[in-house]
Amino acid sequence: MRCSAYCTAGSYDLQGLLNNFRERASAMLYEGSLHLKLNAGEAFFFTFGSSVFWRLSNEEEDGILNELRDFEKDPLAKAEVDTFSFDYGKPAKVFQDQIILEDPQDVLGMLSVSHGLAQSIKLETSKNQQILRHGERIQELISIFRFFFRLYRPISVEDLRE
Repeated sequence: MRCSAYCTAGSYDLQGLLNNFRERASAMLYEGSLHLKLNAGEAFFFTFGSSVFWRLSNEEEDGILNELRDFEKDPLAKAEVDTFSFDYGKPAKVFQDQIILEDPQDVLGMLSVSHGLAQSIKLETSKNQQILRHGERIQELISIFRFFFRLYRPISVEDLRE
């Protein structure tokens, strides 16, 4: 089965999301997160702008992500995504890109794994943004060095002849 983690914004309006999905899905608001039980699968949304989807197709996820835009604060230019496969069994574990959950009815167990995945994708997003900012600064420094290098180039014999 499929599990996907997304980071699409700086934060989400969970109360607005709850009101939006209340009539179409079973919804439960936990501290800092919202759980939706949908017909096909489940979704968790976290205040820090990450979401995790379980047992949903790409098309179903895209539909929810489109609706989610209305509740994003500080949306990202490009969403960060990570996908995993999961199954049920014992013991519960996460190894590489494979997740094993013990009980399909254990919402709190799924919430805890979702929270870890959501934090991981948020951290990845923050790291990528930091790299981009440093990259821009490096380009700026290179331009400055090139400018000064041109100003203070060594004088050659040909320069003296002119």
